[in-house]
Amino acid sequence: MVPSRMTTDTLNALAAAGFDGRIVSVRHIVEIEEMMAELVAKRQIDSTFYSERLTGFRFDSFRKLKAVKSVIVTAAAQPMVRVRFSYQGTDIETFVPPTYSYDTDKTAERLIRKVLDNYGGHLMDCALPVKSIAVRSGLAKYGRNNITYSDRFGSFFRLRAFYSDVEPADDDWGEMKMPEKCVRCHACVSACKTGAIDKDRFLIHAERCLTFHNERRCPFPAWVENKWHNCLIGCMDCQLVCPLNKGKITVTEEAVMFDRNETREILDCIPKEEISRSTRMKIRMLNLLDDYQLLGRNLRVLVERGSGPQRQQVLAES
Repeated sequence: MVPSRMTTDTLNALAAAGFDGRIVSVRHIVEIEEMMAELVAKRQIDSTFYSERLTGFRFDSFRKLKAVKSVIVTAAAQPMVRVRFSYQGTDIETFVPPTYSYDTDKTAERLIRKVLDNYGGHLMDCALPVKSIAVRSGLAKYGRNNITYSDRFGSFFRLRAFYSDVEPADDDWGEMKMPEKCVRCHACVSACKTGAIDKDRFLIHAERCLTFHNERRCPFPAWVENKWHNCLIGCMDCQLVCPLNKGKITVTEEAVMFDRNETREILDCIPKEEISRSTRMKIRMLNLLDDYQLLGRNLRVLVERGSGPQRQQVLAES
C-alpha cells in the first residue's frame, strides 16, 4: 500500500522534531491481546504484578471506535535527570531514570494533531502495551532485561501510542525477540541485584524487579536491601552496564537541587498539601508530583547509602 500524504506528513513532522515513529494497522492489537492472554494463562506473569500493572489496558476500545484504522507509536529521547539533596552538610546525588517525564507525550500529541487537523483526521488516546507494539512494529527492540532499546537512543527514550484514522502503510510487523547482541550477553543478569533477570527466560521476573517495588505504595519486602537502591525512583543498574547503551547514556547537565529544608520536608513525609511552594515546584519539574507519597521512603534509603562511587565512575565513562 502506498503511504497517504497524511501518513507521510505525520512521520515527517515527528522526525523533524527529533522523534522516531511508526504507524501500524489497528488489527495488530488483537495479536497483542492474545499474546498477553497466553502469558497470563501459562502463569508466566506473576499474579500480583499483573493485577497492579497490567489490568489497565483497554484492548476492546478500538472496536467501539469504527473510525480507528491505526496505532501511531512514537519514541522521544529522554535523559536521566540528575538530582541533588542537601543533607547534613553534604550533597546526596541521585537520578530519575528516563521515561518518567510526560512532556514528550504532549509534544508528540501536538505534532500529530497539527498534521491531522490539516486533513480532517483524528487522534485518540489509547491504553495499550506500548512496549510490545513498539517492538513488533520495528521501532524498538526488547532487551534481555525487558527494557526497550532503539538503535538511535539506546534505552534513553520514552514511548507513547495513539489511536488514529490515519491509513497505515504496509508495516513491518514482526515477532517479539531480543537483539542478537543479547543472546550471548549476560551483563544485565549480573548487574541485577534482585535476581529479576533470568538468562534462561525471555520474560524477566517482574515481581522481583526493584523498579516494581520502589514504585509501589507499600513497604519494601524484607528481602530488598537498602544498598540496592540507586535512583530516586526506578532503577538503572541493568541499563548502565548494557552494551546496547554504549555511547548513548545521557544525563542532564544541570541538577535539580533541593536545599536542606526542602530535603527535610521530603524525608519527613510532610503531606503534599503542606509542602513548601519551592519543594512542590521542583518535584513537579521531575514529573513526580503524583508519586510524592513514595519519595520520602525512597530518599531515606538513598541517604543511608550515599551517592555510590562506582555509579559515578560508570557515568563518567559513558
